[in-house]
Amino acid sequence: MNMVKKIVRRFFFAAFLTAGAVIMIYPFIWMISASFKGVAEMYRIPPTIIPREPTLDNYKVVFEQISVLAGMYKNSLVICSAITVLQLLVTSLAAFVFAKMDFPGKNFLFILFMAAMMIPGQLTIIPNYYIIKLLGLMNKRGSLIALGTFSAFAVFLFRQSFLSLPSELNDAAKIDGCGYFRSYARIHLPLIKSVLAVNAILTFNGAWGDYFNALIFLKRIENMTLPLGLSMLQGMYSTQSPPVTVATMTVALIPVLLVFLVGRKKLIAGVATTGIKM
Repeated sequence: MNMVKKIVRRFFFAAFLTAGAVIMIYPFIWMISASFKGVAEMYRIPPTIIPREPTLDNYKVVFEQISVLAGMYKNSLVICSAITVLQLLVTSLAAFVFAKMDFPGKNFLFILFMAAMMIPGQLTIIPNYYIIKLLGLMNKRGSLIALGTFSAFAVFLFRQSFLSLPSELNDAAKIDGCGYFRSYARIHLPLIKSVLAVNAILTFNGAWGDYFNALIFLKRIENMTLPLGLSMLQGMYSTQSPPVTVATMTVALIPVLLVFLVGRKKLIAGVATTGIKM
């Protein structure tokens, strides 16, 4: 009887997960399918997953705009890569200080950092605008890089990872003559590589899809990122050929998919690691 209950429970659990996976992946599959369809077939009811009359005309239109898209691709890659690298460095250093060093007001300061996670980004847009303007970064890619360098969530994530490491590592580092920075760089940081990979993937993907900040701080077309450029192309082609917009979005997803596919094992390992001590 217990064996039957386990089988039934596993069946329903598997069915639930399968249904959830289908619901989540269907829009992605539909987007790729629609990029190879004509306008009439794209709006056909019921929708078809496999195009009946596949066409590459949508991608031809996209690549006719390759000179514009290439610049936007370059801007997005530069900005996202810079944000990812700088955020890993800055937030991991801050997390190491909170986890392994003692100084007056440490806990209070950490609480302030965590309070920043409760504030929606839209509420900080006005002070951020004035700060970026005072720094002379308006209409420059550096504005998005400066805004994305720090993340309170990343500090929390890395701090928890550093706390999970034995304190004896610090004592061993001191015996070997290592200061705090050398201990951070040579001992502690390599031990949380999986967590670093998780944050790197999440940061890159988040920066790649950032539309709001790009809309506020970037006005020149030569500095636009891909999400902002896609909205411009949508305005140009949506009334004439919606599949062209879908094809452009499919092309824009390629770097994000590559980052995920390359780092998926590290992502899974890092998620498991962060559950050690929360």
